[in-house]
Formats: sequence, C-alpha cells, structure tokens
Amino acid sequence: TVTVTQAGNTGSQTVTGSNTSAIAIPDNNTTGVTRVINIATALTIQSVSATVNITHPYRGDVQIELISPAGTVATLKTTSNDSGDNINATYTPTSFNGQNSAGNWTLRVKDLFASDIGTLNSWSISITGTTGGGTCTYSVSPTSVSATAAGGASSVSVTAGTGCAWTATSNASWITTSASGSGNGTASFTVAANSGTTSRTGTLTVAGQTVTVTQAGNSGSQTVTGSNTSPIAIPDNNTTGVTRVINIATALTIQSVSVSVNITHTWRGDIQIELISPAGTTTVLKATSSSDSADNIVATYTPTTFTGQNSAGNWTLRVKDLASSDTGTLNNWSISITGTTSGAKASNDQASGVNPAQPWRREDSTPLSVNRKGYSSPAILGYNGSK
Repeated sequence: TVTVTQAGNTGSQTVTGSNTSAIAIPDNNTTGVTRVINIATALTIQSVSATVNITHPYRGDVQIELISPAGTVATLKTTSNDSGDNINATYTPTSFNGQNSAGNWTLRVKDLFASDIGTLNSWSISITGTTGGGTCTYSVSPTSVSATAAGGASSVSVTAGTGCAWTATSNASWITTSASGSGNGTASFTVAANSGTTSRTGTLTVAGQTVTVTQAGNSGSQTVTGSNTSPIAIPDNNTTGVTRVINIATALTIQSVSVSVNITHTWRGDIQIELISPAGTTTVLKATSSSDSADNIVATYTPTTFTGQNSAGNWTLRVKDLASSDTGTLNNWSISITGTTSGAKASNDQASGVNPAQPWRREDSTPLSVNRKGYSSPAILGYNGSK
C-alpha cells in the first residue's frame, strides 16, 4: 500500500515575463532608456527577481532602476568606478512586497558618464505572490461636481489599493481628461466655458465610477476672439500706413478689449499703431518715440476706449511708419473682446465718430508730421510744438 498526501493550494504562485528588444543606451544621459514588461496576473507580491543583460565596456557608468505598476522606483544598480565589461546579473528588490503585480513593469537604464556606450540587450522578471487579496476596489470623491459658466480645471480623489491601476474618461465633449494612475491619486479634468444661457450636465468615468458634472449657464458675459495672419509691408515715412481687418460676428456690449500685435521693424520708435472699432472710434495703442531704436514689436494692448460699444463688425488695425530710412512688416495681429450678450447697441458718440474717452479728438485729427527721428505733435487744440 502506498499512501500519497498532497498539500492544499495556499494561493501562492509565480508569474514571469521578458523583453528581448535591444536598445542602445545614450551616453552621459540622465533620461536613459526604458523597456516594459506587462504582467497580466494580479498577485499580492511576496518577492521579485529581475535579470538584466547589458553590453557595456565600462559597467560602472550604468545605473539600473525598476519601476512597478504602482509607480514605486527601486534602484537595482548604482554607478561606481567599476571598469569591468558588461552586466549580466539578477537582482531581488524588496521594495515591491505587498503591491499588486498586475500592470506594466519598467526597467530604466542610464549611462551617467561620458565616453563609453552600451546596449540593453534584454531583461526578464519573475514575481511570486498570493492570489488572495489581488482584487482591486475603487472609490471616488466627490461623485458630483459643480462648475461655473466660465469653466476651468477641477479634480476628484481616487482611493484604490496599492498597485491597482485606474483611468478617467469623459462622456461629454465639453469635459476633457487624460488622467490615469495607480493606487490612491487625483483625477484632474477641464470643463470648457458654457456659452449657453442654460445649465448642462455631463459625466466622467473615473476608476469605473461615475462622476457627474453640472455646469451653470452663461449669465450673458462671454469672450470672442479673432486674428489676421496675413503679413503686409509697412511703407516707410508714410502717414497713411497699412491696415489689416478682423471681422467679429458676435454682438456684445464691450467690457474689455485686448489686442496682440507682431511687427518686424529695425527702429520700432518710428511706428504708430492705431485700433479702429466698427463704430469708427480710433485709439492709439502705441505712439512714436524718437529715442526707441530697438527692433520689432511683440506686444499686447488693453485699450479702454471701446467700453460700452458693440463688438460686431470690422475691427481695423492701422500701422504707420512716420520716419524715414527704416522699414518693417506687420506680421499678424489678434483681438479678444469680453462683453455681455444683451443691449449691444452703438452710442450716439460712437455713431458720430467721437472718442468717448477723448472727446476733443475726432477721427479726422491731423496726422503727425515727421523729420528723421524728430517728431512734431498733431495740430490738436492749436498745439504744434516739437517733442
């Protein structure tokens, strides 16, 4: 009679993986190179063994790191003055004990000194662990988020077991996210501005949980933008100058205006920049300056002259070079207008061409007269003296 006694399964098992895709290791580079092995089996880790094969003429230059799916980094080998060739070694880090084995394991190899170069030929991993406790559970807080009509960035907190990977996806076009993680973390997302007057509701799926986002409707204030990227040469010493137009289709009662201008010029003090609203109001964004000999203009201006006007229509940027010898180009310009959606009507001042902020100045003000780098003011209120 032969009696056979067999032990029951305690749940412990070993999973392995390998990556045999060789990659050159850049010399004297702190970023290094990586190779990934994906482990599909979820075990609660008891031990890890990593075997690495590297060709290198001065192995002391090399640092090797192993990164678990949970993001934990263990340094398997540090740099030293070891001038021996190659690395063919097995490492048994304990940093990962208790984590979940499932996910991407990343080997990172760096050559941190100059002159010698090598190749990561292959690596493999062996993980032993128990099958119990490998199930991942997740919770998210809060599960309901309120957003203003202006939108912006927001986030929720994710609670998950060590090594339990998660992702976030949006179920609404106006909510964007690319969040992912492992274990406890934060899922960030962005809510676009709501141009409608009614509230809206959308959802995110974060770590398998539903997060509801409710966004308020727009109270009437919004921002419209436009740009003109068609370059034009600026004629030298010419009081007419050149213009480029941006048409704004949306009618807002203007609260603020921002204008960005890009001009190439070899003596920017020659340049005067004006902005003309659809109502015909002209404001000088930049005046000439005989002392400013620097090159180019890349600037943003925030005139207040147009507050209360209607945004809809053609906005004209006029650029003049009012002194001889130096030339340039208006490369592009853009405009951003914020205002309310109701009551967008032109005032009597706008219709008549009077500048409300400078009532003494009309659209037909006498242009500047110019001598080379010497400027005289327009004949305004009887004044015509030199600067």
